[in-house]
Amino acid sequence: MIAGHTRVDAIDDIENQRIKRAIDAGYDISNWSESTVNCKIYENISPAEILALQMDENLHEKPSQERTAIAMVETYYYGLENGNWSNTSEFAEINRNKFSKKALEAALIFSNLSEEIREYVFVGAVPYGPIVELGRTVEPHRRYLANKYFDSDYELLSEEDQFEIEDEILLWNASKVAFIQSKKLNISNAKKALRKFNRKLGCA
Repeated sequence: MIAGHTRVDAIDDIENQRIKRAIDAGYDISNWSESTVNCKIYENISPAEILALQMDENLHEKPSQERTAIAMVETYYYGLENGNWSNTSEFAEINRNKFSKKALEAALIFSNLSEEIREYVFVGAVPYGPIVELGRTVEPHRRYLANKYFDSDYELLSEEDQFEIEDEILLWNASKVAFIQSKKLNISNAKKALRKFNRKLGCA
């Protein structure tokens, strides 16, 4: 599916409710006729075209920031691999009518968070903006832990040592997500709450 994921979820919910009502009413659903929904079919479409359609659809429908961010990042990395642009500035310039360089940078930060942390945003537990602020701490946090506990650069560590660091970061981030959620922090308040930790990491 290229676009319309939320609509399809809604249609599935309606159809399931319809079937349940029929069963509850005692109808035989062995020959059940499912609903028909109009859709567009694209043939022989390239990944770049799929991503462009997703971007256009998403921006037209004003989806959540996190879903737009993921579509943006996928498009950026695909074009980077294929030589369509060489950096974020070029990508932002080409798409200047769709989003800003600042929005792309935030999207890249969000995409670099672990899947577990991003999921809190996707399910609506915490807003996108404060979690992007949390995401800004990840890279300096890696450097800090590698230096403190292994006296080394993160890139030079073994996979096992890197896993230990990632696990520690995940646990710390999860605790901060819980804090952001409990205090209902917005972006400004999240920045303030993380300021002391950022100073410790040397990135304040």
